[in-house]
Amino acid sequence: MIAIAASMLVLAASAMAANLRGESPAAATIIDCGSGGMKLTGLNLYPTAPAKGQPANLYANGTMTEVVSAGKIQLAVALDGVNLYSDSCNICGTSKITLPLGFGSITMDGLRCPTTVGASEHIQMALNLPSAVPSGNYNVSMIGTESSQNSNVFCVDAQFPL
Repeated sequence: MIAIAASMLVLAASAMAANLRGESPAAATIIDCGSGGMKLTGLNLYPTAPAKGQPANLYANGTMTEVVSAGKIQLAVALDGVNLYSDSCNICGTSKITLPLGFGSITMDGLRCPTTVGASEHIQMALNLPSAVPSGNYNVSMIGTESSQNSNVFCVDAQFPL
């Protein structure tokens, strides 16, 4: 426990030193980490450098290559390589996930099901995190699967420092 607290203090001190030196926060990287029933054509994070206490939105746009009527999105959040949280929600429609210990919420806007082949679709994940979240390098992944054949629909991986 002391080692974790010491690590958090070092990370916080590093972030404060960077701010004092006038350095801008590093931008996020977002990748399409798989193939499936949705060919991703656009991935965006706004703001491009998320900040504590501010909402962050991850957008994925694409074209459907298969019909999706039902399924799940598996969400995972890691801090400096350590898994902090995972959950799942419906791949269709809107879902809200309340994070434990008062650490905010995630709203997922999924596909408009049933999808049709060739249709343009989008997915949005809205993260609302308080300013008290620990500093470090975060990794957020979303993997969408279709229920009837248990096949991958999409995979998005976002990495950003806070």
